[in-house]
Amino acid sequence: MPFIEPQDRTEREELKFKIRPEVISLVEEYSQFLNSEQWYVVQEVLRKSIEADKEFRKHRDQKAA
Repeated sequence: MPFIEPQDRTEREELKFKIRPEVISLVEEYSQFLNSEQWYVVQEVLRKSIEADKEFRKHRDQKAA
């Protein structure tokens, strides 16, 4: 099973950033593997990584309290 699910068609906004060429190659290859767009791969990897960060979740919970 892939790390992220295949792309859905939700609304999106633009975010510009620079990353190293070797990471771009990985994103391109992984997006082809999933038959998804590159923006979606980056979005989902970021989302899953942030959600997995226990310290960040604790920080958010404390801010919300």
